[in-house]
Amino acid sequence: MPHKRYNPASQADTNPPTTTTVTSTSRTTVTPLQNTDQAKDSAAMADKLRTQQQLEALQAKHVGTGHADTTKFEWTSNIHRDTLASIIGHPPLLQYVATGMGLPREIVRKNLLEKMIRPVGPPPEVSDLKDRGLLVLYVLHRV
Repeated sequence: MPHKRYNPASQADTNPPTTTTVTSTSRTTVTPLQNTDQAKDSAAMADKLRTQQQLEALQAKHVGTGHADTTKFEWTSNIHRDTLASIIGHPPLLQYVATGMGLPREIVRKNLLEKMIRPVGPPPEVSDLKDRGLLVLYVLHRV
């Protein structure tokens, strides 16, 4: 005879409760449950708030994760800098790149460090951005 598998769904009450009971030391009160649509909406809002807070914490912790006003130039520069830093920080990868370029590893390392200053070239002109309707202030930091 085959064994029956436990299925908690089959034992659950098919009719959801319509009230909740709160018991305190002095009295018991019965209050109606929230409308399920209201509960779903509040859960969705809580998820959005939690996601926003996590994103803000990530942006505060890690420079280069971007924000609403990040331009394409800033984002591309951050990606290139991260890639160059990763190549420099992993000696086997640096050796692989150096072998492919036919140069000594330390020269390739020096070249990659120099390239990190302006990885994608000079920033776009501010007048070009104004023509497109974007108002962006650039602050260039020299490394």
